[in-house]
Amino acid sequence: HLSTLFGFDSMEKFNTLHDAIVGNLSVKDVIREVHSNLHIIPSNLSLTKIMMPLDQMPKREEVVKRTLSEVENQYDFIIF
Repeated sequence: HLSTLFGFDSMEKFNTLHDAIVGNLSVKDVIREVHSNLHIIPSNLSLTKIMMPLDQMPKREEVVKRTLSEVENQYDFIIF
């Protein structure tokens, strides 16, 4: 997947989108710069465990949008 392409080893521990959604981390804490003007939020298999916590959140279909809203004005494009 894309995280691996950008050099994130799936066996190593790093903060992911899952941590920003169900953890106590700000999305700013999970964003990583991989090239000049290119930032990603890495992911791994932890994202597959997100369905149960999402089921308990109000407006779950908007969770990613709300999570990214903290940084949306800092980027020209956010691709999900």
